[in-house]
Amino acid sequence: MQKTKSRLARQRKRRPPRQDRSKKTYEALLDAAEKLLKDRPWEQISTVAIMAEAGCSNGAIYGRFKSKDDLLVGLYERHDAHLKRRHSEWLKSASKANLNLEEFLDRELDNLIRTLEENKGLLREMGLLSRIRPEVVSESVRSDRKVILDQIVKGVLRYRNEFKVPDPDRAAELMVFAVSTVIRESILYQGPHYGTLKMDRAELKNLARRIALGYLGISPKG
Repeated sequence: MQKTKSRLARQRKRRPPRQDRSKKTYEALLDAAEKLLKDRPWEQISTVAIMAEAGCSNGAIYGRFKSKDDLLVGLYERHDAHLKRRHSEWLKSASKANLNLEEFLDRELDNLIRTLEENKGLLREMGLLSRIRPEVVSESVRSDRKVILDQIVKGVLRYRNEFKVPDPDRAAELMVFAVSTVIRESILYQGPHYGTLKMDRAELKNLARRIALGYLGISPKG
């Protein structure tokens, strides 16, 4: 069983091209898919459309990706690498800004909402794909996500003396999970099953902020 899992993991592993020309084609295909995802669902994007948008010849995709979905996974992994770097840079700047708790939360909420809005198509489609094929999310991506969440929890816990709960560590973990889930579900998957409830960006941020402070036992100001 373990050997089978190892073999499948090796088969799923993508090796980006080493030659400059091939790298440019690889990135052009990812850029094309990213652009097309801005205004249509993945199921409506054909490989022909991706190659046309990228200016590549027929067969360019399958020379670099095992399938169309494999291209989506490659795009997601590129997004993950950028996100990890951006969040690390933001945390460094936040630590120097001497923010209070609510200012820290506001900036984290702004970052999360902006990231989801700017990459809505990609993140929604990858989320749907990973629900039926969880193996498409690599261990490195899972590890990156855990690192980012742990960093946020650690940042929140710098203000633990302000919490009014018996277990600050657990409260911070649950708060980050609850807030990220509410924002992600609202932006990526909001549809008819949500009924008539509609929220603009300010309302969503205010809701998430109140949830965050509530988990920490703090009454919001205003």
